[in-house]
Amino acid sequence: MERILAAILFWCAVSFILYTYVGYPIFITLLSRLVTVPQYSLQELPSVSLLIPAYNEEDVIGRKIQNSLNLDYPKDKLQILVAADGSNDRTPDLVRSYEKDGIELNYLPNRSGKMAAINRAVPKCSGEIIVFSDANNFYTSDAIFHLIRPFADPKVGATSGSKRIIEDERDLSSAEGLYWKYESIIKKKETLLGSTITAVGEILAIRKKLFISAPTNIINDDRYVVLSMLKRGYNVVYVPEAESYEYVSKSAKDEIIRRKRINAGGFQAIFLSKKLLPFNRPFEVWKIISHKYFRAFVPFAFILAFISNLILVIFPVNYPKFSFFQLSNPYNWIFLGIQIIFYTVGIIGNMVKFPGKIGKILYLPTFLLNSNYAIIIGLLSYFSDHEAHLWERVNRAPKNDKILSLLFRSNILKVFSTLNPNTLTVLNYHRIEYPDSDQALFKPNISASPEMFCKQLDYLKENFNVISVRQFVSWLSGHGDLPRNSAMITFDDGYLDNYTNAFPELKSRSFPAVIFLTTGHIGQSIPFYWDLLAYSFQVSDKDNLSLSQIGKWSWETYDQKMRVAYKVIQELKKFSEDDKQDLVDKIVDYLETPIPERMFSKLFLNWDQVREMVDGNIEMGAHTVYHPILTRIPFERAVDELELSGTW
Repeated sequence: MERILAAILFWCAVSFILYTYVGYPIFITLLSRLVTVPQYSLQELPSVSLLIPAYNEEDVIGRKIQNSLNLDYPKDKLQILVAADGSNDRTPDLVRSYEKDGIELNYLPNRSGKMAAINRAVPKCSGEIIVFSDANNFYTSDAIFHLIRPFADPKVGATSGSKRIIEDERDLSSAEGLYWKYESIIKKKETLLGSTITAVGEILAIRKKLFISAPTNIINDDRYVVLSMLKRGYNVVYVPEAESYEYVSKSAKDEIIRRKRINAGGFQAIFLSKKLLPFNRPFEVWKIISHKYFRAFVPFAFILAFISNLILVIFPVNYPKFSFFQLSNPYNWIFLGIQIIFYTVGIIGNMVKFPGKIGKILYLPTFLLNSNYAIIIGLLSYFSDHEAHLWERVNRAPKNDKILSLLFRSNILKVFSTLNPNTLTVLNYHRIEYPDSDQALFKPNISASPEMFCKQLDYLKENFNVISVRQFVSWLSGHGDLPRNSAMITFDDGYLDNYTNAFPELKSRSFPAVIFLTTGHIGQSIPFYWDLLAYSFQVSDKDNLSLSQIGKWSWETYDQKMRVAYKVIQELKKFSEDDKQDLVDKIVDYLETPIPERMFSKLFLNWDQVREMVDGNIEMGAHTVYHPILTRIPFERAVDELELSGTW
């Protein structure tokens, strides 16, 4: 009888896991096919307050503010307010430096937690709609437009956008990105059935008049907002078109710390169910239990499945009838073997990294194992940690470029400067961008990620005297000496990320720099040929390229395709500018990649941004007009490129 009970417990545990991860998504998908997709049409754009809680976010707050200032929403209808709860770094000072841009700061030195910071800041929000964000999360330019559209329906109390993970070479980012895509599918179907029952606090909008101050000890403020809306009869709409991007935690350990706090908040919500659940809406209660509550108990189902399976191996069932369901031999060993392999791969994934797609697939058990481990320690944290509602920052950054990291950590530059302190060190950048940004087209042109750029600037501040071009020219003219260990920061071409990602960091450190502009591209949507070809290769479904001038190329994988793209772009440098442009057009046609009308509208600086940067201690120089290889064009045309750009 005990063995039969063990088999029953095993199948109950397995069924619980399958229902939670697979069954519930299938059920709501089937039900969602019975309803029509709602259409929303706003008569007038509401005023919006973007509220950014920021605790010790000096590394990212400048970029977050710049990202917020670049949102495509009427400036007279958008308020940007930063709540710097108890920050003891430079976050409040950095926010104050943007006062002239209309950025508002709400700051108290005492640290009371995120919910307390939000409660204090909301009364200062002037918008009809409040959008909650995080400092390390970046919106697409049209995110606010998409986010507020469902408020045309008076039954909608809140909306939530989609969280996208910027995937780098790390397996963790791929697994986390896959998880959020999975979540996105579920939330879409839930919304079609009336309301999603979960939201991400990084991109969450609510009607200000419906905001209810949560107790300051609430851990997951976004979950409290959603449950509060549902209980009062309002719906929460998931808007996948409103996109926000962020890097995954720097390591699996950091990700566990982050999830521990989230899961502690999940258990807090479960224990407060009597107060929080919308019992007047039983269908929504079913969704909440299936989507959120059941996941909190999945790790215990995994443990139960393993223990009951192990019991049936040690004390096997000998009945041949229904042997599969009773886990008699050999099924008891088969299922135990599957579990052992799963846990072994999961544990090894925390210690050994396998390359390529195989490694990313093998990391999925690790991600699942770590996520469920975080649930268990989240439960322990809820019972033992009385400050679980306080922020605990984790590192979120792309993996540092190995060469750059070695260069700066090893102090090689400092050694060279010590050997000859009168040497001028010049750092030349093209782009400061995230590798997986929509605008990061030709990857070799990305000189550094924003995080690595900040580290380089901090290194310069500690070890060098950064000078301007004006100081350098003065020295060349015989006026005075250069400071010891001089360095100069330069940028080529005039990409928009020089303004959005580099300028705030230079400004916060009072560093001068110079940008050599390709003047024909400033304020225009004309891409460089390498960016155009990189985009064409990225989106093309073709598996080959064949042109008589450059030969035949083929590929099987995306990585192979992009290596071909790089080689083709380098190959084109051998041709004259006119022949090169003709080949570019032929390649784009061959790859059958239609170019969206506004695809390159956010690639370069505009003249207003240039003027703002000049006012902020950034000098401007001339590169050329359209960036040709001067030796590949006629002499008269080369002269025009230099004269018309202002080089001469």
